[in-house]
Amino acid sequence: KNQSAACKGWGVMAKLGIEFDGFEKLIQKLEDVEGAAEQATENALIATHELVTRNLQSAIAPHRRTGETEKSFKRNAEVTWIGTAAEVEVGFDIENGGLPSVFLMYGTPKMKPDRKLYNAIYGAKTKKEIAELQEKEFRKCITG
Repeated sequence: KNQSAACKGWGVMAKLGIEFDGFEKLIQKLEDVEGAAEQATENALIATHELVTRNLQSAIAPHRRTGETEKSFKRNAEVTWIGTAAEVEVGFDIENGGLPSVFLMYGTPKMKPDRKLYNAIYGAKTKKEIAELQEKEFRKCITG
């Protein structure tokens, strides 16, 4: 691991939470079913992680030379709770081989950004898919 001091502490590329229309109303319904809100949140975030990881695997394929950047994917969906907020890390582990993903996604003065790779996490289509997926997971917990 030859990491410069400037890269220390960068962690992963992105963290995603839950956000869709009607979220607050669904949470209220879930709170009526004891423990369901927390489980629905975790299920939704794990499903989100899986979706983004699939998108990234497809988008990074054209850049495979050594495979090191691809190996840096956050492959395990670990939901972390901070008070009542939950999150899951997605993308590339910057400290463990994922730094090139930053240059691929945002470009350099001599290289255009890879919009497919960027959109695999941040694109409008991905955000829409995430919202639909998360809402589906919440509704599944409500209806059983």
